[in-house]
Amino acid sequence: MASTRHIPLESQPNFRDLGGYATADGQRTRFGQLYRSGNLDRLTDADRATIRALGIRTVIDFRSVSEAQADADFWQAQGARYMHLPIDPGNLASLFWEAMRTGDSSKLPDDILAVNNELVIDEARDQYGELFNRLSDPSNLPLLFNCTHGKDRTGIAAVLTLLALGVASEDARADYLLSNVYREAENQAQLNALRESVKDKPEIDFSKLEAAFILQSHHYTVILETAIQRYGSLDNYYHEGLEVSPQQI
Repeated sequence: MASTRHIPLESQPNFRDLGGYATADGQRTRFGQLYRSGNLDRLTDADRATIRALGIRTVIDFRSVSEAQADADFWQAQGARYMHLPIDPGNLASLFWEAMRTGDSSKLPDDILAVNNELVIDEARDQYGELFNRLSDPSNLPLLFNCTHGKDRTGIAAVLTLLALGVASEDARADYLLSNVYREAENQAQLNALRESVKDKPEIDFSKLEAAFILQSHHYTVILETAIQRYGSLDNYYHEGLEVSPQQI
């Protein structure tokens, strides 16, 4: 089932279908309706053909203004609506990419992904609320949402969506952590290039940058704990935080 969800692209390793997950009422999430991905700025001709066949109607891009370089013409040619809903909590995305550029991670928190997830749950309510609004209207499906690596802002969006549909928490956690599997080669390539660029700067603390690439199980826990701490329950987070009605769910 996991291999069926993964859609191999030449330019993006973390493009996945969220279908096939069992729900509490004995059903399963449908294949071919909801996709998650990292950036899709460098599509090859083969990738374009693969995506074209999916019939995507709506694209929601969570990347910050400085990150997003979407091929809007491609999506328009497919008849898809492209929506840019930038998420950059605490300016962390900008700080991270500056650290990647310079190799200097001194301004990053020690556990950047835990901090990121807590901030996103607090600060991206409008963006995730709009995602749920779009998902609740079948005319917007199939729908794709993405960020840069397809693991953090996109990972949280996938977790919230799966849990809203009644998917078991451990299955939502497993889907969240799968980005480590599909991004392993790209993670190592980016980290190796960065190590090479800073090899003559022993004063640089590289561990903070490494930590930004690998999801841990407790990062998933932070998502749920933050929502529950702020709103009392996950249902309240959906209804009060995201302003999504029970009917829309």
